[in-house]
Amino acid sequence: MTTVPAGWAEERDTHPAIARAIHEIATADRTPQQIWERPTEDEDLEISAALYGYLKRGEFPRTTDNTYSWGKSYLRVDRTK
Repeated sequence: MTTVPAGWAEERDTHPAIARAIHEIATADRTPQQIWERPTEDEDLEISAALYGYLKRGEFPRTTDNTYSWGKSYLRVDRTK
């Protein structure tokens, strides 16, 4: 499992599940910060898929409104069952 540095998600007003997904796909060429600021279309899809998987497996609790913050934006997951 990928470790997100302490405070990284909070400093960016980002849900911990999204922060974890970002760190999991980061590479030497694309840092977590670069992905967080401006994800490519493929990165956005990978993060969305990872979030869905985390929720389906119960690794993170669902939010009451099914939205997961990503800075000033958010991802929404409507179904995981």
